Amino acid sequence: MLVDKTDDDSEHSEVEHQTELMYKDDTIWTAVYKADKNAIDALIDADPNVINTRGAVGECPLHMLFFCGTNEHLIIARDLLTRFPHIVTQIYNKPVSRYCFLNDIYIDNLDILW
Repeated sequence: MLVDKTDDDSEHSEVEHQTELMYKDDTIWTAVYKADKNAIDALIDADPNVINTRGAVGECPLHMLFFCGTNEHLIIARDLLTRFPHIVTQIYNKPVSRYCFLNDIYIDNLDILW
């Protein structure tokens, strides 16, 4: 018997995958989660396109910096926006309805960086 995954199961699985990525060593997600600016800079130096990496729910590193939201995370976000202005237009690129509101939160909070 085949069992179809529901959207809720799919979204739950993606969130679990996103969480797992934050705990793997030497990834942009781990560096972002830990607000480790030196690690983020080293990863960008090795591959500048890492700033455009997409996570399990369609997020970019900048989204996760805002999502974590500590002062350290926001300082790194400001630095990345200064160095890579194109990332300001990045939106979640997967249709995970539960996270659509995060695009609005992200845009609304840009003014606190400046």
